[in-house]
Amino acid sequence: MKRQNNKSPFHNVPARDEVERFDPLRGLPCCTENDFRFDVIGAPRSPWNKSVADVFTSSFMTKYPGLRKSCDVRMAWIRHTERLRDQYKELMKDTVARGVQQRIRRQQERKRNVRCVIFIFSSY
Repeated sequence: MKRQNNKSPFHNVPARDEVERFDPLRGLPCCTENDFRFDVIGAPRSPWNKSVADVFTSSFMTKYPGLRKSCDVRMAWIRHTERLRDQYKELMKDTVARGVQQRIRRQQERKRNVRCVIFIFSSY
């Protein structure tokens, strides 16, 4: 996917019509290792994204043989895609919504810190 960090935009996302036309019964993968295209909008277990998981797993197993079992690699990729979808949703929010969300997160963090300090002083 060639993203620099979690704030980098998603490139090479497949078009909706391309995802909908994909037929896993034809036996062809949706993408290749060089043209890796994860559908960040669709569900992690959609036919397209299952095919992406297969491409990722075969590529990983080729580069790192014997490191892990292929079923473990596939499940790790599917779990990782859930986080990628969250990052995509966050990037697609407008600046006002992001500001509100950031303010809520900071407030929650301050509350956690206060509870931690109270717990530490109450244990003395």
